[in-house]
Amino acid sequence: MKKIVITGGAGFIGTMLSRELLDKGYSVVCLDKKPSRIKDQNLKSIEIDLVNEEINPDIMNGGYAVINLAGAPIFGRFTDTYKDLIVDSRLKTTNALANAITLSTHKPEVFVSASAIGYYGNTANEIVNEDSPFGNGFLSHLCRDWENMAMGLEEHGLRVVVLRTAYVLGQGGLLGTLIPLFKKRIGGYFGNGNQMMPFVSANDLVGMYIHAVENTAMHGAYNTAVLHSTQKDFMHLIAKNVGTKLVWRIPKIFGYLLYLSFVDALTEGVELDSNKLIKTGFKFKDTNLEKLVKDIYEKNYR
Repeated sequence: MKKIVITGGAGFIGTMLSRELLDKGYSVVCLDKKPSRIKDQNLKSIEIDLVNEEINPDIMNGGYAVINLAGAPIFGRFTDTYKDLIVDSRLKTTNALANAITLSTHKPEVFVSASAIGYYGNTANEIVNEDSPFGNGFLSHLCRDWENMAMGLEEHGLRVVVLRTAYVLGQGGLLGTLIPLFKKRIGGYFGNGNQMMPFVSANDLVGMYIHAVENTAMHGAYNTAVLHSTQKDFMHLIAKNVGTKLVWRIPKIFGYLLYLSFVDALTEGVELDSNKLIKTGFKFKDTNLEKLVKDIYEKNYR
């Protein structure tokens, strides 16, 4: 039974991933501020503040893979304090993991880390692949530093995979934020709404992490989406499921009053080329955006 260590394992994706790994016969160690919601003899939950506490290297001993999902939500009001939290929850956590791994006596073989499409910044809806340059601004530089820190573990003999995560659709995540707003008739799109948004289902994202662990040919960064829509069309799709035709256009200045500089991310567009991932043998299960949103809504939010 191979052991997988997951930081952020008690969160939205971490919980889904833990269940899937357990079903596949792995044992799981969950590192998070809060305990895992899963009760299973093959899951060990360790409550730890990954930003401010050191990780015991013994946790890594005998592990096959480490999956790094930890990080404060990007979606929020970008005060200086919140931006510091976003950075620290990623870079300090990844650094703590790297220290624990390098100090362990029996190192894991694989390190799989989250990253984000913020790596590319504003591409004016240009299709980007993994060789495209990182963009300008706070999120682009954060993703670059986050990925570089993860890739540094190659020097210690680990195979490293980084998943540049698109907007995640499932029970929680983006839809968990937007659907309540549309039910209150206050949902909308930012700017002109023509900016492209790439999406991945939570189920497919979980499958990607497992695929990255098990496929020894995978290495480096991978894009994660085959679903794309303009922001305006996506918001209208949510409104259709909720049962309202009311979709507000939110000028950028109002977005700034709500979210400060995070409004830049809300008004930027990018389209992902994920052929590199597909060529590894990964098969997307959710390839119809309208059906995906409808199924998630009817199952979780109706």
